[in-house]
Amino acid sequence: MKYLDLLLNLVERDLKLKYKGSVIGFLWSLVNPLIMLIIYTWVFKTIMKTDVPNFPLFLMAGLLPWNFFASSLTMSVGSFTSNASLLTKVKLPKYILVFSNIVFNFVIFLMMIVLMLIAMKMFQVPYTLNLLFLPLALLTQIIFMTSISLLLSIANVYFSDTSHLLEVFIMAWFWLTPVIYQFALIPVEFQYYVSLNPMSLIINLYQAAIVGTPIYTNVFSGVFIIIVFLLLSIFIYRKYSKKISELV
Repeated sequence: MKYLDLLLNLVERDLKLKYKGSVIGFLWSLVNPLIMLIIYTWVFKTIMKTDVPNFPLFLMAGLLPWNFFASSLTMSVGSFTSNASLLTKVKLPKYILVFSNIVFNFVIFLMMIVLMLIAMKMFQVPYTLNLLFLPLALLTQIIFMTSISLLLSIANVYFSDTSHLLEVFIMAWFWLTPVIYQFALIPVEFQYYVSLNPMSLIINLYQAAIVGTPIYTNVFSGVFIIIVFLLLSIFIYRKYSKKISELV
C-alpha cells in the first residue's frame, strides 16, 4: 500500500496519454475488440460453418482475455527502457512500472467483462455458478501476466531485440492457444501439450464461466507452470533489478 498513490498516478498518466485528443476517448477500447469479434464471428459462422453453440459468446470469452494478455505484455516489455529518466531520478521499486501497465489494461478489461455479462443476457445464456470461474481466471491470468511481463521488461534492458521478438512470439502463441477455435479440433496427439500452455488453462476458465465449456486442460500442470514462472520472475528481478538503472 506504500506505493499505491504512485501506481495510481502512473495508470492515470498512461490513460491520459492514450486518449489525449480523442473525441470518444475511453470508448475506443471497446471499438477494436468489437470489430474483431464481428469479423471472426462472420468468418467462422459464414465461411467455416462452425457449429459451436453461442459462438459469439465463446469467441468473446477467448478473444477479450487474450487481448488483455497481449496488450499487457506489449506495453510491459518497455517498462524500464521507456522510463529511464524516472528510474534514474526517483527512488522507487522498479516492479511498479511493470505492474502499472497490468493495472492499466485491467481497467480496460473490466469493461470487457461487463460487456460479456451483458452479452450473456442478450443471447439468453443463463447466469450460473460457472461464473465463479471468472475471478479464478482473472487472478490466474494476472499472476501469469505479471511474471512474464517482469521477465520481458528485464530482458529488454539487456537485449533490445526483445520487443521485436515478442511481436512474433505473441502471434505464434495466439494460434497455439484455443482462443477462437475449439480444443476438440486439435489433433489428439497434441492435445496434452496444448493443455500445458498456461494461456490454454486461463482461456478455458473464461469459456467455462461464460458458455459452460468443460474444463479440458491439465489444471494442476498449468497451475504448476504458472507458479514456476512466478518464482522465476521473482528470482530474476532480485538478481538484476539493481543494475537496471545503470543500463537504461
